[in-house]
Amino acid sequence: AADKIILDTNAHADYFSKTFGIPREKFARVFIGTDDSYKKAISSNNKEFTVLFYGSFIPGQGIDVLLGAAEVLKNEKIKFIMAGDGPLKENAMKTAQQKGLKAVDFPGWIDAKDLPGLIAKADVGTGIIESNPKTDLVVANKAYAMLAMGKPLINFDAPGIRELAGSNGAVYCNGTAKGFADAILKLKNDEKLRKSIAENGYKAFQEKASVKAISSQLKEVIG
Repeated sequence: AADKIILDTNAHADYFSKTFGIPREKFARVFIGTDDSYKKAISSNNKEFTVLFYGSFIPGQGIDVLLGAAEVLKNEKIKFIMAGDGPLKENAMKTAQQKGLKAVDFPGWIDAKDLPGLIAKADVGTGIIESNPKTDLVVANKAYAMLAMGKPLINFDAPGIRELAGSNGAVYCNGTAKGFADAILKLKNDEKLRKSIAENGYKAFQEKASVKAISSQLKEVIG
């Protein structure tokens, strides 16, 4: 019954059109973005290279992938921050303890107003790092936040995130612990690449998912 149906990615729109038999031309893409409290941060100055995950500890968030990567990299000077809460957190903490992953920190749930400060302290941020039919089509809120703050992003290689970050605005992994670990090391060991990915991702966000960009997209849809 709608004149227009707005979705967050073209990949999502393609899925809805095919699944529900709705003409593709009725759909429009408007990126979700994030608010202006997420501003570009200065480079962090950590003693240990710091990888940040935040979100709900639920299936599809890549909790096991992240812990597996931490195990692969346990002899590297890399710190993992896993902020958030949820049904899988207790098991994740037990796994980290059993495997001796002393570099993994669980600070708990972070209030929204404190997230920009947490992101600012990270060297690398994670989006969605494992594949499932839903997350392949979308861009995670945390991915938007990382890009908005100029942090290099690691994300599972999927159509949704590619629409926003392109080929050089994120480092893409294959959804395995080894693949995620390789992506982390790639960024850790190459400062030039790290800065390039961060800058390209920030530029893509400003052009496609800032408040100004989203306003223009909505204006075009409403016409």
